[in-house]
Amino acid sequence: MLLGSAVFAFSLFACGGDGGNSSSSEETGKASCIENAFDRNKVIAAILDECSVSANDILEADIEGIDLGSCSRNDVISYSNKTILELTAKCGEMTSISSSSAASLSSSSIEMTPGNFITDLRDGRQYRIVQIGNQTWMRDNLNYSKNETAGYCYGVDIKGENPHRDSSSCDNGYGRNYQWIEVMDGNSEQGLCPDGWRLPSDTELTAIANLSAMENYAVFSTFILAGNYNSNADYPPLGWKERDVSGFYWSNTSNSYMLYVGNNAGIYNTNLGNEASPNDYFSVRCVADGDLSCGNTTYSFDTEFCYNDLVYEKCGGFAYNPTKDTCENGRIRVPPLVYGGQTYKTVKIGGQTWMAENLNYETAGSWCYNNSASYCDTYGRLYDWEAAMESCPDGWHLPSREEWSNLVNFAGGYLTAGEKLKSAIGWDGTDDYGFNALPGGYNYDEAGFNISGNGNWWTATKNDQGNTYYRYIYSDLVYVDEGSNGKNYRYSVRCVKD
Repeated sequence: MLLGSAVFAFSLFACGGDGGNSSSSEETGKASCIENAFDRNKVIAAILDECSVSANDILEADIEGIDLGSCSRNDVISYSNKTILELTAKCGEMTSISSSSAASLSSSSIEMTPGNFITDLRDGRQYRIVQIGNQTWMRDNLNYSKNETAGYCYGVDIKGENPHRDSSSCDNGYGRNYQWIEVMDGNSEQGLCPDGWRLPSDTELTAIANLSAMENYAVFSTFILAGNYNSNADYPPLGWKERDVSGFYWSNTSNSYMLYVGNNAGIYNTNLGNEASPNDYFSVRCVADGDLSCGNTTYSFDTEFCYNDLVYEKCGGFAYNPTKDTCENGRIRVPPLVYGGQTYKTVKIGGQTWMAENLNYETAGSWCYNNSASYCDTYGRLYDWEAAMESCPDGWHLPSREEWSNLVNFAGGYLTAGEKLKSAIGWDGTDDYGFNALPGGYNYDEAGFNISGNGNWWTATKNDQGNTYYRYIYSDLVYVDEGSNGKNYRYSVRCVKD
């Protein structure tokens, strides 16, 4: 992790003691306190300390839990090992991770640039990437359904109706499980990978398997342990295996080769094997196919992309569909939405299309702040949850908790995404992606309105207690946090496209 230009080096060796106070700047070698057991709390504490989080935020922290103060403690503590590297993104421009001591790299460092994605123009899905030496790998599992005819999302009944259907269990980088014949897609080297990408060979997967645990984790990042569908009775149980325990990845060399990744008490281990059968269901990571070409022209992946054999300049660092969308000041704009007599700006962020302003559709269960129409003109209406669930136009919906998480993660994680999503004109943010969040306030029954420089947005997801999750952002703070409240609270609404 880079803080400015300094590399945050992870060393894998045991450290004594009980972890102590994770906020103490006098402790040295916190980055080394990972141990072979890969204690997630120690790692998180080390990351927070290295990122210069206020001592008040992690005061009295110990290895059993971390008091994050105003940050969302439950969110951070609930992160499993698979999200540790994602937390490091809060430190700013993370451009490399290197290892020392027993975990040293034999090749060049692993290069990761926040916001560096490829877009699969077949379906608009985006994948994070990582540079290892002279190769570029996907950091997310392939999630291409070939119009819902290939691959299986985790948990579906593969013998049921429409088993290849899209599902939220495929989201957030987990991707699909495929049989080998599906992956090869006619035995081409490209297989089901996007144009300019291909399936890795067993030699390339062997190189990945030979990386250290931390380096391997950096390559495959989150969702390395995506789970798989098991049809081999010799390895019970049959059916879907538990996520975050193991992952299997296909090679293109033959249908028997795969990369296995496992987690035993936090210790990641990898190996290449030939015990697979063509009837197995595994994940896929694609690798860039050498020099990138477009028609008869080579192009720079950093600044350009290829669409229909023509080279286009990326928009804010991202590819887009130039036949449908436009690039406006580094933001991908999709056609505006007309609904209820009002025209809404829309924006594509991380593969999702969002309204770029709060909903202002008058319906029962909605109010203007302070009952003043002028507030609605600027900030949209406030809705109770039941009204929010019914107010988005056809083809759009109230975003789920997961879809909000996708947005926040795309914007760098909840610890810093608030500043990037807040409006640069109507609020105190930088509006990096054109989301243009505004502080619409809230209301509860007849208890009066409260604005206090905050914006609150409903999700469509309820918790086990029957309350509903919402996201909120405050003035003068840079994070996006999550809470849950009763359905009678009145919050703003952003709709997301189906």
